[in-house]
Amino acid sequence: MLKNKSFIIFLAFILIAGFTSLSAQEQGGEIVGTVFLPDGTSIPGVAVEATSSKLVGKRVAVTNESGKYRFPMLPSGKYKIEFKLEGFKARVNKNVMVILGKTIKVDTIMETGDIKTEIIIVGNTPTIDVRKSSSAANITKDIISKLPKGRSFLSVITKGSGVNYEKNFDNDANGADKFDDGSRSNSGISFDGASSSENTFFVDGVDTTTLFTGDSGARVNVDFIEEVQVKSAGYAAEFGGSMGGVISVITKSGGNEFHGSLNLDYSGDKLDGGWSEGLRINPYDDDVAEYVRYKEDKWDEFQPGFSLGGFIIKDKLWFFGAFQPRFTTRTRPASHIEAEGFSGDYTQNRTTLAGSLKLTGQIANNLRLSLSGSLDTYKYEGDLPSLNGSSNPDKEFDIYGFKYPAATIGGSLDYSLGNNLLITASGGYYKSDRIQSVAPDGPRYFHLRTNADVPGATNIVPMYWNNYSYLDGYATLKDINTKMTGSMNMTYYADMLGGEHVIKAGVQFVHVGIDKSDAYPYDYYRFYWGDDYHGTQGTIPTTLGYVEVRDPFGTIAEVNSNRWALYLQDSWTIGNRFTLNLGIRAEKEDIPAFSPGYDPPVQFDFGDKLAPRLGFAWDILGDSSLKVFGSFGIYYDVMKLSMAEGSYGGFKWLSSYYDLVDPNWEVLTESDHPLTGGFGGGDYFETRNWREVSFDSTQPDMKPYQKNEFSFGVEKKLSEDLAVSAKFLHNYIVNAIEDIGILFEDGNEHYFNGNPGSEWIQDIYDEKIALGVLPEGVKASDPVREYTSLTINVDKRFSNKWLGGVSYTMSWLYGNFAGLASSDELGRQDPGVERYYDSWFLTFNQDGEEDLGYLMTDRRHQMKFYGAYSFDFGLTLGVNGFVMSGTPVQKEVYLNDMQGWYPEGRGSQGRTPTLWQLDVYAEQIVKLSDKYSLALSLNVSNITNNQIAQRLSGLYNLGNIRVEDLDILNGFDATTEVNESGVQLDPRYMMERDFQSTIAARIGIKLMF
Repeated sequence: MLKNKSFIIFLAFILIAGFTSLSAQEQGGEIVGTVFLPDGTSIPGVAVEATSSKLVGKRVAVTNESGKYRFPMLPSGKYKIEFKLEGFKARVNKNVMVILGKTIKVDTIMETGDIKTEIIIVGNTPTIDVRKSSSAANITKDIISKLPKGRSFLSVITKGSGVNYEKNFDNDANGADKFDDGSRSNSGISFDGASSSENTFFVDGVDTTTLFTGDSGARVNVDFIEEVQVKSAGYAAEFGGSMGGVISVITKSGGNEFHGSLNLDYSGDKLDGGWSEGLRINPYDDDVAEYVRYKEDKWDEFQPGFSLGGFIIKDKLWFFGAFQPRFTTRTRPASHIEAEGFSGDYTQNRTTLAGSLKLTGQIANNLRLSLSGSLDTYKYEGDLPSLNGSSNPDKEFDIYGFKYPAATIGGSLDYSLGNNLLITASGGYYKSDRIQSVAPDGPRYFHLRTNADVPGATNIVPMYWNNYSYLDGYATLKDINTKMTGSMNMTYYADMLGGEHVIKAGVQFVHVGIDKSDAYPYDYYRFYWGDDYHGTQGTIPTTLGYVEVRDPFGTIAEVNSNRWALYLQDSWTIGNRFTLNLGIRAEKEDIPAFSPGYDPPVQFDFGDKLAPRLGFAWDILGDSSLKVFGSFGIYYDVMKLSMAEGSYGGFKWLSSYYDLVDPNWEVLTESDHPLTGGFGGGDYFETRNWREVSFDSTQPDMKPYQKNEFSFGVEKKLSEDLAVSAKFLHNYIVNAIEDIGILFEDGNEHYFNGNPGSEWIQDIYDEKIALGVLPEGVKASDPVREYTSLTINVDKRFSNKWLGGVSYTMSWLYGNFAGLASSDELGRQDPGVERYYDSWFLTFNQDGEEDLGYLMTDRRHQMKFYGAYSFDFGLTLGVNGFVMSGTPVQKEVYLNDMQGWYPEGRGSQGRTPTLWQLDVYAEQIVKLSDKYSLALSLNVSNITNNQIAQRLSGLYNLGNIRVEDLDILNGFDATTEVNESGVQLDPRYMMERDFQSTIAARIGIKLMF
């Protein structure tokens, strides 16, 4: 009767799911199994009990008529499973390891006898999940605590095969990572060939993915983490909005005993190797490239902290709380080129407030609740002058600064109705802001060329001189991003249609909001000394160069948008050995207009984003020791808002261009533009709108950004704690969304938002061909990104005092489109508005052929390894390392005002050097008493102090050359054209740059109780 009632409730949920206003991720694992007699007959009615120090209370189940039992949604950790039935000896399985997102199969055989007699089994936990067809790496607390790491969870997720930190997806300054999160930058994480803006991040089930760039909005401290799950391929219909990986962070919980810690970590300039060598153009001579190693800042970073976990009501309500601020003081002994000599010490203070609080409770045996919150607030006070000395010495550096408050709260509720039905609901809220300490008090002046050679110039400034930084030019009153998420799902367990079914259906809802006031209140002057002006009227000779004035420039907007997803999936196990994982996901999203009064310019309904997921897993021997698996899936991106802000009325940008006739550039002050009479007698050239509103130039039948993926693999248990796997993976882009630049008859470049290579774009090309604006035969290129890999992986979880793993991946990343972030543009993250299709010829080479080749994050060979050993006397030593092939390098030519054109094709100049690195960790635990212990730790990154270049400078010419479209289509020799034009060459061409960060160490002390 109960079973039928549960099925009716499940069917009712399917019908009403689309109307439920409640995005969630796995927050636990599960144990399933069957109880047998020695002859193989299943036993119904066996009482099964699961207990753990990680579980509030206990979980109880009874085997059904097929002898099966199930414990869904168990927190990660070690469990004891007890089996009892009158007339049988009790059976106890100890140390059953539950891992996030995995189904652990624990069968048992019961013998007749006295129930008071216990048969105890220690270990015997399967290392293989024989029912999943997805690929996932679980970074457990053992791995986190024993291996080298930074302070954020982002520093540990690259341990998974196919997951890399790529400098070509990170446009942060070289070496800046030392001060960001103690490890690597927030951006630059690539999964299986995808770009760094295509991942989805969750903290305790709350979506913390940023709205504009797709990075993680929360850098959860590793001391707060219980486990990190990294899904990379073949994941079920429950998971969406990602073309790359799905990263789930689960924070620690309390327990029935009180435990805590006090800690202090330190790092600073005394424990590192200083700045890496940098490549630059000489500030006063743009014909000279030079390597410089700037004098390192004096800096100290202290990270005190504490944690406490325990119970409020034993076996009913637990808590865990932790707080770890970080205080960094940096002092820069600066020399300003303009001031000729040492100018003084400048100090910046950085403060990060990181905290975590979690409550977990068992309201009843079948009802569990979890509430969590995290704090991730950062601020800095005091700006620092540029290392190259180009900053304005008159700037009041000490008054500048920014605040970046961010917080996450979430909750989940699990309700079990008998053995057949599980209802879960969750919700969360993420908010971030950016607040400026001091607004600018006048125009910004930025010199892209030095005026050292300008006749009559008196105030000589070096290349890139500015009176204050780019970000300081904005009056940032607020930049509030909010994301409210909710989900509800039901899981129904049934034996029918010749097998065991786990049917899951759910609805997910996301509300995003933007409230932004971030714009330049004054003119922004950009000086191009000595350059001719290239605009819509062709090339115009200048007197001393030209100046661009941006006004207006910035965003003032308040918008919001809703997104929905529905999914239905079934994990169907046939004959207890073969599992089919079948599912379908449908998503609905609107991209908001930043101009008031307009409907959403891009709308995808459920039917536009149907994502089937098909997979299988075959337990070949039936004992969870050998699995063959495979999958096919369609995946869609959830659109980021960069395109919406730039194209639909958010970011406003008008640039007016003038001839420079007066070398005294300081006379150019705040004005109303355009000045049709020019400055000081110089000509006014034109005003260009670089962010035209694109409601009428958006593809009406646009298709969503889509990836298809296939995988096939085998996994073998070698011992109780050791497994080896091999996996083949292939994925490719079906549709992309980008802005496509097309030259019109008025001489202006107009941009269209749509699917590159679509018939809609080709029709516009054909119109311009008919008008003679484009030459006959110009083709709209399709976006191509294909990733193929073969990975062999060996992992041993912690036992017998050690853990370890090694993986080897051979891969190919081929095409013309890197994704939502652009490796072609040194890591620019502007999803949907990158440079790939800004002009038709950017996807062609100098022979007039489409340029397809290996993309800039292609690494043919990769090997990763890690390991740790814990000695009896309390010492743990850990190591983590990698060796990777270099990435492709190509000649880039600045053509027709466009960078990013590769005349000789992708990879024409070989590859960067092989990249490798070794990090080490040591921790000594000293037992002070039965209750108290002291831990001393040392974390060292890049212990061999490698200085391997991660990029080569591929730009051939600094000065622009102009070539007719027909000549490009028919083919020409770009190098000859550049050399004969006499334009300025880039002296850095083919020189190594962006070297690894030098050796850096962090020491720590922790009192544990």
